[in-house]
Amino acid sequence: MLSLKSSRIILFFIFFLAAIAGGYAAYHYYAYLCKSARLNFIESQKQTVIKIRTRVEEKWLRSLEQLLHYAQRMVTGSPDQISKSLQVIVDSQDEMRHAFFIDREVIYLPQWKKFRITKSTEDLSLPIFENTEFKQAELLEFQYQDFTEAVKIYERFWLENPNNFRSAHALARCLLKADKFKRSENIYLQIYNQNPALKIQGDMPLAITAAFQLLAIYQKRDRRRDAQAFSLQLYHHLLDERWELTKIKTRFFQNKLKTYMEPYLSESAFSRKYRKLLQRERRMEKSKSYVRFISQRVIPFIESSPISGYRVYFPTSPDHQPTFLLIIPHRQGHIVLDIEYMGFVRQHLFKLAATLGQDHALGMTLRFSDQTEHLVPMAGGNLRTFLISPDYFPDLALDLLIPDRAGLALETRLGQWRLYFIGGYCLFILVLTIIFIVLIKQLQFAELKADFVSHVSHELKTPLTSLRMLSEIMAGQPRLSIKKRQQYYRIMNKESIRLSRLIENLLDISRIEKKKDQYYFQSENLDAVLRIALDIFSNAFLIHRSRLKISLQSSCRAWLDKDAIIQMMLNLLDNARKFSPPKSAIQVRSRIQDNQAGVQIIDQGAGMTASQLRKVFNKFYQVKKTYEDKFKGVGLGLAIVRNIVSAHRSKISITSALGRGTTVTITIPVSAPGD
Repeated sequence: MLSLKSSRIILFFIFFLAAIAGGYAAYHYYAYLCKSARLNFIESQKQTVIKIRTRVEEKWLRSLEQLLHYAQRMVTGSPDQISKSLQVIVDSQDEMRHAFFIDREVIYLPQWKKFRITKSTEDLSLPIFENTEFKQAELLEFQYQDFTEAVKIYERFWLENPNNFRSAHALARCLLKADKFKRSENIYLQIYNQNPALKIQGDMPLAITAAFQLLAIYQKRDRRRDAQAFSLQLYHHLLDERWELTKIKTRFFQNKLKTYMEPYLSESAFSRKYRKLLQRERRMEKSKSYVRFISQRVIPFIESSPISGYRVYFPTSPDHQPTFLLIIPHRQGHIVLDIEYMGFVRQHLFKLAATLGQDHALGMTLRFSDQTEHLVPMAGGNLRTFLISPDYFPDLALDLLIPDRAGLALETRLGQWRLYFIGGYCLFILVLTIIFIVLIKQLQFAELKADFVSHVSHELKTPLTSLRMLSEIMAGQPRLSIKKRQQYYRIMNKESIRLSRLIENLLDISRIEKKKDQYYFQSENLDAVLRIALDIFSNAFLIHRSRLKISLQSSCRAWLDKDAIIQMMLNLLDNARKFSPPKSAIQVRSRIQDNQAGVQIIDQGAGMTASQLRKVFNKFYQVKKTYEDKFKGVGLGLAIVRNIVSAHRSKISITSALGRGTTVTITIPVSAPGD
């Protein structure tokens, strides 16, 4: 069987290994939780970014699709209806700058009806211009100045071919030279109003030539009203681009016409109309510039590749504003919406992005076309960037700034977990320590019980052996002297008392462990009870009164169990006797103070150490002294004393020093325990 020391060492190593294993498991579980928490935090951030990205992209694409369906639904019908529909689209959308419709040959704009893309080609291969008779008429007109014969030939050719406005133009010119103003004026008006596509002298249209000839007629005949009205009408037609002229030629004819109109500017009515024309010219110049921009940039982009669904084109607009063109295919051509980029983004993304940023406590910045808008400003954090529509809007990006406080909150939570794990591990060590101490106590208790059985067996065997041996001697030797017999009787009496006390102690401690100890309290004189105990102790152990120094001053009545107090005093006196040198005095004192009775038992024995004092009330504990072979015991006396003192609600204290003896002090309340 293992000794107590070996058992302690084995238990220590077992619990040490358990503490190491518990710490190792706690550390790795804490590391696993931290890693999982960080991964979950990163994943939650990714999911938040994906959620915001999906919401923003869906909102952006839905806005484009709504505008697309609205435009396709509105643009229908004739060219006039198309122009009105385009105007409705521009008026209904705040961020819409322009809207136009392009078919194969015409650009339809809300500002005016249409603008022709393809140039008309005139057929100059008319057979009359190769006719010798027509050439003879021109020879008569220009060389011989015979206008009458020339008029006849020109008139005949025009009657034969009424759609040949060149012959009509030659006829009007010749009539003007012949001073036949009325008839020449009528022919020039007919040419101007019908606006033929034929051109003369390079790229000059016949209608413009006829117009300036009409102005010359009005000036020659001093018809100011007609000249003013017609000059204003001609300026209107030039602004409306009635003829397909280059910008330089248009500017040339406008300047030439302004020269004609200068003499009439002094008249207020004409001057007012003229200023309105100039204002309209400035407005139309912007529109014409935009039309040229469409012709030069947009139409080539549309013709470069087929468009399905819609296309987005980022041009350099004439006014250098950030815009984009939404090109939508239509059954008759293409709808082109010129949209202000910043306005459209503000209208459809700002509010949603700002709301998402505030809901998720994220910084939010929107970047588009060299513009930056801080929707939810925030300083510091982890930056995440994504493109909202990379296929059509490669410059439209959203920056998400995940604040550092989210990571700091995570680290704070992990720090709290660390404290919890440290506290839990400390609690685990505490529990292990308590279990270790309890097991050690159990081992000590088991060892004490083993010693108790050994001591009890020895204690029972010794007096029984003495009694049996003396009784056999007395029975076998009937002639023993009286002196010898009395000596044997005293020994037998002493051993029987010793045996009786041992049995009583065992019975008392058994009752204490089974919680069956009962005390019967009644009012007793404390001094009388103490004297009874002293008399029993003196007679039992043949101790002379001279060894007991008695000083009792507690003549009072108290509620107590008489037999229990006597047993307590006998146990204390017996310990004082056993551990005191021979012929040394034992003092017993009592006094009354503060309604309490104090009893002291003072011996002159070897005393005890502080560690021994802490254990003397434990069951089966014995102070190892040189006297133990002479005075055997089982270590139950003081345990019984403590139980008696506790039952009487009294107090016991022991003071001792090695070589100086021991003092036991018991304080008994004078009042009843139940009070």
